[in-house]
Amino acid sequence: MMLYGVTLGRRYTAKEKNLFQQEIVERYTRLGYEATPQSARTRIMSADNFIIGDIASADVVIAAAYDTPAKALLPGFSYYPLHNEKNLAEERKDLFLRLAIMGALFTAAYFLFRFFTQGDGFLRVLSLTACIALALSAVFILRPGGNPVNFNRNSASLAVMAETALRLGASQRKKVAFIFLDQQVTSYEGMKFFLRREDIFDKPMVVLDALAYGKQLVLSHSDKSRVHRELLQCMTGLDAIDKPYSEEKMVQNVSGLSDSIMFLVSGQARKGEFVVRNTRTKKDYALDMKRLDRITEALVTYIKER
Repeated sequence: MMLYGVTLGRRYTAKEKNLFQQEIVERYTRLGYEATPQSARTRIMSADNFIIGDIASADVVIAAAYDTPAKALLPGFSYYPLHNEKNLAEERKDLFLRLAIMGALFTAAYFLFRFFTQGDGFLRVLSLTACIALALSAVFILRPGGNPVNFNRNSASLAVMAETALRLGASQRKKVAFIFLDQQVTSYEGMKFFLRREDIFDKPMVVLDALAYGKQLVLSHSDKSRVHRELLQCMTGLDAIDKPYSEEKMVQNVSGLSDSIMFLVSGQARKGEFVVRNTRTKKDYALDMKRLDRITEALVTYIKER
């Protein structure tokens, strides 16, 4: 957690992601895993997934996002892991707030510029300086930069994956592949890109998200799934809620991308929704280390028993 939550805790820019990629390649190859990049480029997006291990021989796939989100401006910004439409609504509210503040700043800059053209001497210099400062602030409001603290999204999951790999014996490591997903914390593009591979659709996939802290664990999956029962049996003492979704409702979260996905996430119930608080803010630093250790043990047991 010190490494992924603090030292490499922000993976927002290309440089930050590259440092993280170098670290995981070195760490996992030292344990005997293969490291294979999976990159995609479009006009509006680039994604750099990393596949650790041999998917062809793996019995289990464990995946998590490694990119980190932009800092939110909206007070009380909430993440709804099981309801993507709610996430889009939060994004729209945050964007509307940014545009409103940006509009106010540009308006103030305009009136200061008018004052600058009519004033003289020191007042002209002062007005011009303030005008430039307001205009730059408006631009920065629209481009907030990466959130500085990201324990829940998704550093804790990365730590669980690293510890799981470490606790497996050399003969057991071929049973699992670890997938590090880019462009995943604000969309599912990383997972969609990964699922284009034809050799993984029949393999159980555990997707980890927001495990650092939360009152309740939920395991979401297709109501057609059978492999989730084996994982739940390994999670004794964690009191994880079994949450099956019909095909119609699976589209609300990442488990809707494949019948083989089991989505493990922590949070709390609020007004009939499952919500994770404080992501994309400086308050995303809460941590339940004992539960993370139990989750790791559950995954290790699950892999060994496959």
